[in-house]
Amino acid sequence: MSLDSGPLPSGKVMRELADSIKAFRTQQGFTQADLATRARMSTRTIVAIENETLSHKLQPKVIIKIAAALGRDPKRWLELIGYGITQDQIDQISKRSNVLLPNSIKSDAYFETLAGALSPVRSALLCITFLSKIGLWEKALIQSALSKLVKESNLTLAIIVPFPPVDINQSPKVGLATYYQSITGDVMELTKDLLVSLPADKKNKVGLFFPSVSHSDFFIPPHITHSLVRSTLVKFFRKDGTTDFLTDYQLGVWGMSRPNNEDRWVKIFPAVEPMNQDASEEMLRYWLSYLQEIVENYAPHKKIPWDENLGCWKKFPL
Repeated sequence: MSLDSGPLPSGKVMRELADSIKAFRTQQGFTQADLATRARMSTRTIVAIENETLSHKLQPKVIIKIAAALGRDPKRWLELIGYGITQDQIDQISKRSNVLLPNSIKSDAYFETLAGALSPVRSALLCITFLSKIGLWEKALIQSALSKLVKESNLTLAIIVPFPPVDINQSPKVGLATYYQSITGDVMELTKDLLVSLPADKKNKVGLFFPSVSHSDFFIPPHITHSLVRSTLVKFFRKDGTTDFLTDYQLGVWGMSRPNNEDRWVKIFPAVEPMNQDASEEMLRYWLSYLQEIVENYAPHKKIPWDENLGCWKKFPL
C-alpha cells in the first residue's frame, strides 16, 4: 500500500474530487478561504483543487486535513486518487499533522466504552457543563449521543449552564448578559429536544441546572477557544455505596475541534501520563468542588434523583 505521490490522477478523477469537496464546502457555508483557514493551508491550494489546476498529485495529509475541516471521512477521497491506505495510517498522518487532539479518542468510541462499564449494579452520573453556544449541526450530534446513552445504559445526565440568570435590562454589561442568555437558550432547547427523544421511564434521568445566584454584577468571562467544548465529569456509583477516588471518577473535555470539526473526547483524569497525575487530580478536585451539590445530592435509586434546590444550584423544572 504505497503512499508515494506518483502521477497526477486522470481528469475524471480530479473532477469528481473537486466537485465533492466543493459540494461539502458550500453545504457548510464555507468560502474557499474559510476552508483553507480551517484546514490550515493556503487558499491557493483549495482553489487549485476545485478548479482542477493542480500540477502534481496531492499528498495524503492534504486530503486528510481538508476532510477533517469538513467533518468527512478522508478514506474515500484518498482511495479515489489512488492511495491504498489503512485507518491506522490515516490516524498516524492525522497525529503528525496535528489534526487530532492529543490524548483523545472519537467521542462515540468513548461513550460506547462508558456504556459498557455500566450494569444494573453499577450506574453513573454524567455532568456536562456547556461553556459555549451550540451550532445546529453540533446540536444534532450531541442530542443523538446523549439520547443513545440514556436509553441504552444505567446513566443519568446533569446538564449544567454555568451562567447565572441576568436581567439584560438591569445589567451594566448588556453584551455579556446577552451572551449568557444565548447559551442558556441553546442548552434549554437541546435539553427539551433530548427529553422528547426519550421514553417515559427515562425522562427522569435528565436534570438541567443553573446557578442559584441572580446578582446582576456576577460575571463569567466569555469562553475563548478553537473548539466547541463541554466540560464533563463522570461519577460511577456502586451498589454498596463506596467510592474509590482513582477508579470512580472521570474528567474530560468533549468537544468539536476546530479547524477540523472532529468530535473528540479528551481525557483529563485519570491522567494519560503518570507524570501528569498530580495536576490531573488537582483539576478533578476543582470540578468536584464546583459541582459538589449536584454530585453529592444525587440519589441514583430515587425516582426523582434530585431536589429542586441544591444550595448553589437550582434544578430547572422540565
